[in-house]
Amino acid sequence: MEGFWALVITVLALAGLGIVEMLRHRRALDKIRIRVHVNGTRGKSSVTRLIAAGLRAHGVRTVAKTTGTLARLILPNGRELPVYRPAKPNIIEQLAIVRAASDQKAEALVIECMALQPQLQSLSERKMIRATHGVLTNARPDHLDVMGPSDDDVALALAGSVPKDAKMFTAEVRRLSAIQAAAEDRNSELIAVGPEDVKNVSDDVMSGFSYLEHKENVALALKVLKSLDIPEEVATAGMHAADLTPGLWWPSNLNFLAASSRSSMRLPPMIPNRPREFLRNPKLSLGKTEISSW
Repeated sequence: MEGFWALVITVLALAGLGIVEMLRHRRALDKIRIRVHVNGTRGKSSVTRLIAAGLRAHGVRTVAKTTGTLARLILPNGRELPVYRPAKPNIIEQLAIVRAASDQKAEALVIECMALQPQLQSLSERKMIRATHGVLTNARPDHLDVMGPSDDDVALALAGSVPKDAKMFTAEVRRLSAIQAAAEDRNSELIAVGPEDVKNVSDDVMSGFSYLEHKENVALALKVLKSLDIPEEVATAGMHAADLTPGLWWPSNLNFLAASSRSSMRLPPMIPNRPREFLRNPKLSLGKTEISSW
């Protein structure tokens, strides 16, 4: 009998601690008036950095966190700190990031979603971030063992991060209906970035980046920043001044012979896992060579 009551007391104590932790987290969230949750298959880290840079340039005290090649916490002054992980990545670390942003007296938090499992993507948004602005870069076939098996399933999984009663931004075009349905279900306004928005990002704007950036990412970030009343010229100036995402490279030429035409090609010194996006970048010079198989 004594063992039974010991178990009951232990369970109640743990439940009480859980409630205290939840309330503490909610208080930390409430202190941050702008919360941007960035999800998607490609470009999450870049878009996170671009939005944070635009906010900082406008004088908004901003903390950002990326989980790309190397997880980084970006402080309001732009200084970056590595995110320490004693074990494998775990979405619980997002709670610590929110507390860190609150301790920094941040007005804005721009945070990259790190969940893969569909149910964890939803949990991350509903319980951990509660975004005022949701962002979904795109929905491409990736991690099909977790989010698949089909491309449509990936879009549905990513739509789990659509916030409630907020603004939702996306540059996804082919599977926009899945995101639209999620936004309507959660009473959020969907703001889509289409081909025309991407086209309106000038080559002059793109030439200001010291590294290979994509127009889709810039157009999406600018759309989010515009909704926050940040002038485009201020936003782009901040983006140009920001550090590049670890793992990206600035343009440099590498010449080799194409197997079919024997013509010279110039590619950045990296092996991209998304060659189509790189081929669309104006900084990437391919001369007259065509790579239709890509």
